[in-house]
Amino acid sequence: MPIDRYSKETFEEALKKFRSGWQGVFEKGEWVYSLPVGEGGEIFVHSSIGADDFAKTTGKDSIRVYVKYNGRFMKDSQRWTTRMPGWAERMRARLHDAFILIRDIEYSPKCPNCGGPMVIRKGVHGKFYGCLKFPKCRGTRNYASDANLQGVGGVKIGL
Repeated sequence: MPIDRYSKETFEEALKKFRSGWQGVFEKGEWVYSLPVGEGGEIFVHSSIGADDFAKTTGKDSIRVYVKYNGRFMKDSQRWTTRMPGWAERMRARLHDAFILIRDIEYSPKCPNCGGPMVIRKGVHGKFYGCLKFPKCRGTRNYASDANLQGVGGVKIGL
């Protein structure tokens, strides 16, 4: 299947269909977009759109979506979308996942050691909450299933 050579305008329209408020900057040979989300989250999208305002026609790079929270890159948050036809729907699915990650951080329990946000981690005994500041802070809490969390707090950031 051929690589879809979309324009900057087409790409920005696809981003707006997910949510408005994106800011774009040209850096390291491509357009990079960011969107602040919630209290401390930010979603970044590397577009593979070059200086000519079109996606590259060759190369192994793809559209990359990742999350930063309080200025810190979230490990394992980067997701790739191939530039084949249908890329816009797949990219929006990656954006949705990034949005959910930020929401989950904002609603997670606070670390018993430092009071910072916690993230869901997987260990040998299953899921647990670990401090976002790991390895500097090693605070943990037991994982609570979604059924146990229903009715806790209001929605700060909606989909």
